[in-house]
Amino acid sequence: YILWNGGLPLHASAIKIADITVLFFGKSNSGKSTISYYLKKINSNISIIGDDHIVISEMKIFGNNKSRIRKFNNQNEFYFDNIQKERFSEKYFIFEVDINDKLEKIEFLDANNYLQNDISHILKYLYFDIPIETELYKVKDIVGNQTMKIYLNKIHNFLFSAKEIVKISGNLEFISEYTNNF
Repeated sequence: YILWNGGLPLHASAIKIADITVLFFGKSNSGKSTISYYLKKINSNISIIGDDHIVISEMKIFGNNKSRIRKFNNQNEFYFDNIQKERFSEKYFIFEVDINDKLEKIEFLDANNYLQNDISHILKYLYFDIPIETELYKVKDIVGNQTMKIYLNKIHNFLFSAKEIVKISGNLEFISEYTNNF
């Protein structure tokens, strides 16, 4: 439904800094939400748009109303509010993050190189199981080839329009310092 109505759903976290939108991609538990939360704590000019469920449509970016932090500074899981909707900046950056990889590494990629990687984590919601009667089906198997082509084409265009795609790994402080000063 979202695709057919002009939207692009993404498995990402999104923040706004002045007139810049920053999206954090990564596998589950890679630190997307944690980095957004940490950046907001150290920079009051940052607004968190959403976490995990992001939709870009007609120059607006939509996020869910709450973010979940699984663990932060030895705290148990907790939730915090997001702004949910913001004008999507034509100037946006993508960070592929992993706070679990302790090796500090920064790699700049163009869209072609990024697409050579496994991007199934961005398309995560197409791989969910949906029970229909007694069978389990993947969303991607139900939506059909035409919808998949539309989605992949939108992802392709979205990546090619990004100002920068950065793959970054290391601890939370390393990634946050880099992204905050970017």
